[in-house]
Amino acid sequence: MVEHLLPKQKVAGSNPVARSKPFAPGNSHNMTSIAASLENWFQSRAPDEIRALSKYLLALVADPQRVMNVVVRLTAFCVFVSLLLTHDLWFMEGRLYAPAPVVAGLPPSVNIFLYGLMLAVCGLLCVLPEQRRWGALVAPAFIYFVLQDQLRGQFYLYMYVFALVACAAAPKRVEDKHLDAVRLMLAGVYIWAGVYKLNAIFITQVFPWFVAPFFPFPEAAKVIGFAVPFLESAVGLLLFFPRWRWLSQILAFCMLTVVLQSIGPLGHNQALPVWPANVYMDALVIFLFIGNRRALVYKPPLHIAAAALFIALPALGCVKQMGPHPTFQLYCGCVPLAQVEFARGEDFGFLPETLATLAAADGSLEASDITYRLFNVSGCNFSPSHVPYQEGLRGFCPHLKKPQQTKLRVREPESLTSTAMTETVYDLCTPEGMAK
Repeated sequence: MVEHLLPKQKVAGSNPVARSKPFAPGNSHNMTSIAASLENWFQSRAPDEIRALSKYLLALVADPQRVMNVVVRLTAFCVFVSLLLTHDLWFMEGRLYAPAPVVAGLPPSVNIFLYGLMLAVCGLLCVLPEQRRWGALVAPAFIYFVLQDQLRGQFYLYMYVFALVACAAAPKRVEDKHLDAVRLMLAGVYIWAGVYKLNAIFITQVFPWFVAPFFPFPEAAKVIGFAVPFLESAVGLLLFFPRWRWLSQILAFCMLTVVLQSIGPLGHNQALPVWPANVYMDALVIFLFIGNRRALVYKPPLHIAAAALFIALPALGCVKQMGPHPTFQLYCGCVPLAQVEFARGEDFGFLPETLATLAAADGSLEASDITYRLFNVSGCNFSPSHVPYQEGLRGFCPHLKKPQQTKLRVREPESLTSTAMTETVYDLCTPEGMAK
């Protein structure tokens, strides 16, 4: 999978390992020596099939224009598929889970045009990636949709839209450095996705549940779960060090395998749009970094924007000033969990059959269960506030026989080191119960 699997031509005096000083504290070449030694060890044991694949990929990525076309085509395809999988999310009429707007009053009459525009542009780019300038049109359409409803700002769409804009902004004559904005985006997503998983709830509850379909050993999963945040962050961090990128590629592939088994048809069978998102990220780790020994460039404005949006901005999630999606907190165990609790004897006939069955079991529904079944997306929002949950679930109120007795319960972790939760309860359907 990586260029380092190929045997290297030995040139007298050019072996970096041979020129390195022995390992000793204070030697600035120590990490390079270790990386090179591991590289050579891995090369010598690579199967012929892996060597052949690596050779093919190296030939593919030798031309930056070809790499750009791969990135554009792959990104456009993922947007296209995600829009189709989440079709009902993009229209306002008849929604049971109501929109949670950032700006109220934006007319929904243009939604069908904007949805069609995004599909058309992405369809064009799948066939003709050289027309990447058109990808910039996706950004204003996406922003309009998110201003109408925060639930649409899913992390993978946020990521895709930025990548399309970055590719559209690159000059006609593509150089390798013009892909660095997407590289910085990718590194930032992996780093913060790992950082936010470093908490007691992820390690002891979320990860054992996540891998249970193929690894039904919860105590062992808790031990492994402690390493997961470090490994995921390492994927992003190692991308900044050319000598260690081969290890990042291996870790990313291993993570992809676990994710697809866990949430796929053989696992929990949920969050279908997250499938292409994880394949997309792993593919970019390969196509953008294989054979690349150049340090990343930060100077162009778009590269600075990538560092700001994907490396600096997610830190606001640590102080609860930014919501789960722009900080990449999905499946981290550290986000609010919203639950609607119905009055005793409530009639669930207005709900789809699968949700009605869940609600009848104990008289409540998790917000994410609702959004997964209605829209195929997570119930998390762009904002850290409880208000989007309440606005969304208030769509149930006109259908309830006992709306005054219906509650919204929001649970949040007390701290990173504890599995205890704090709870806030609101009257869902009364003006007095509106969250602040």
